[in-house]
Amino acid sequence: MNKKRVLVLCHNDGPNHGNGLSTYNSLPSERFDKRLIVYKSTTNNSEFTVLNNSPKAFFIKLFNSLERRYFLKNLFIPKRKEDTAYYFTSDSVNVSAKHILKKLGDFKPDYIVAGWINNFLSFKELRKLHQKTGATIVFEFVDEAHMTGGCHYPCECKGYTNDCSDCPALSRGKWLAKKQLKNRIKALNNVPYLVVAPPFDIALAKQSTLLKNAIKFHECISFPDVCVTESREKTREKYGIGNNEFVITFAVARINDIRKGWIYSKQAIEKLASEGRKFTLLMLGKTDSSFAINGVKIKPLGYLSFEEMTNAFHASDCFLSTTIADTSPRTLNYAQDAGCPIVTFDVGSAHSLFLHKYDGYFAEYKNSDDVANGIAFFMDKKPHGLDEQTIENHKFAQKTLREMKWYDCL
Repeated sequence: MNKKRVLVLCHNDGPNHGNGLSTYNSLPSERFDKRLIVYKSTTNNSEFTVLNNSPKAFFIKLFNSLERRYFLKNLFIPKRKEDTAYYFTSDSVNVSAKHILKKLGDFKPDYIVAGWINNFLSFKELRKLHQKTGATIVFEFVDEAHMTGGCHYPCECKGYTNDCSDCPALSRGKWLAKKQLKNRIKALNNVPYLVVAPPFDIALAKQSTLLKNAIKFHECISFPDVCVTESREKTREKYGIGNNEFVITFAVARINDIRKGWIYSKQAIEKLASEGRKFTLLMLGKTDSSFAINGVKIKPLGYLSFEEMTNAFHASDCFLSTTIADTSPRTLNYAQDAGCPIVTFDVGSAHSLFLHKYDGYFAEYKNSDDVANGIAFFMDKKPHGLDEQTIENHKFAQKTLREMKWYDCL
């Protein structure tokens, strides 16, 4: 059987989901002849072709940096990231298709996987790659930037369903998002493409004026290999937590990232504390003084290794994930595989992973009081009240979802 040839394009080659290496490695070598091209290498592995090893790429990176720092920030997005949940990226400066083809040599792909390609490759250059190779484009969702005029997460904005004429990510010059969406639509005209994403994002992509004409929508969630290496008691002992304490975990790269919704978790925790509830809060990631809460025992653990984070989830009684917009955060997978229930809003892949009032609690969107209700549900060990068939259906759906691979659509 002839192997299908697949080119994976991504901004970098780190091992975590959303980076090119994880996508590349997931392709079975017995089925695919594969190549990986990234804009920025973090592994320095000579097996992969890296675009930032040439003098020309240095100037491309310089122009990208100047554009983001002076053009976009000063003329269009004067707000700091801390002031908004929206994040916008322009297509104006990027690596050329010609440059990528030169790196490929005689390798002619049947499929080109576009992962996290922001600040790396534009839709216009994707079109050129298709024209030169005849390859089908595969949009693999990491965030939701593939389906918009430039926003990484549209949050509550529905601009992607029409023309992005009033982009909330832009303080001035809102025409930029509209123009960019129009250019992206034009670039995909008569180009065959597939969309690979979690079920939640598939539903959004089908409404997008940019991606609604995909030849196939493939539902898939990437599951990491999670292995708990410490007992619950040993992890708790390491962090100075008693075995009988109720432990809540909150994880975020930056606590001041509005999109991650720390404010809703904080208000819920404050409400429970005011009611005299006793618990310990584990904070994973970068925090600041804003996370201090009167009457609450808090343990900031900072950034943990993959193994440490998995063990922390295993030692927890509840994981708070109050992000207001997301695709498929890996922390949900880590928590689930470590046996830790979640309290979250019904966004991203959460609904596909957890069952309400069984191993998860779906709070009303942006309602911190209901987030508190969710924590109390697990704290009080309330009966789920679900029939056995519902639970069995949930378990079967989980098994089916885990068996699905993103590359099954190729």
